Amino acid sequence: MIKRFFLSGLIASMMSGPIHAQDSTPNAHSIEQGKQLFQSCASCHGQDAEGQKALGAPPLAGQLPSYLERAMTEFASGKRGKEDHYAQQMSAMSGLLQNEAQRNAIVTYLSSLKTKDIQVPNRSSDAAYRLYQANCGGCHGVKAEGNKALNSPRLAGMDAAYLQRQLEHFKSGKRGGSSRYAKQMQMMANTLKNADDIALVSKFISTL
Repeated sequence: MIKRFFLSGLIASMMSGPIHAQDSTPNAHSIEQGKQLFQSCASCHGQDAEGQKALGAPPLAGQLPSYLERAMTEFASGKRGKEDHYAQQMSAMSGLLQNEAQRNAIVTYLSSLKTKDIQVPNRSSDAAYRLYQANCGGCHGVKAEGNKALNSPRLAGMDAAYLQRQLEHFKSGKRGGSSRYAKQMQMMANTLKNADDIALVSKFISTL
């Protein structure tokens, strides 16, 4: 298990390319512009980008800029795939953004939003905790806070049903296509042996 934890981090570091970071000190104009553009997204993702479980829409507030930019670009281009009606909706919505500047403005706004501190109790004897750390923690962080250096998104605070759906789609090959990040996730999702493991790790992440 420990070897797998380090293996996942090593794989990510080998497969991650150059990171095009957003400006670390975005100006107020960029944030306000992004906020206005985000209004077309708020009906699903929430007014404060907190996500909406009932709609299967994940929280976006405080997400890593590099991940947000990549996700929107891949949805708009069709590279992300249209594996279900959620992905089809996202592909259509991302296509409404006319250019990279608009996408960057939304990314700047979302990444400026505050998120709650992640508290991870001492659960080393917990099967779900061990499963997460062995299979996911090497890339997504011990607290599922994400890893900017590896372009791995924050998972903490996401709904269990959303996470479970994504893992199932990665495992089945429905999500991702040719993206190196998708291939990486497909490989790691396959280390979860069955549906019970997927449900267990998804539920654990949702408690963070």
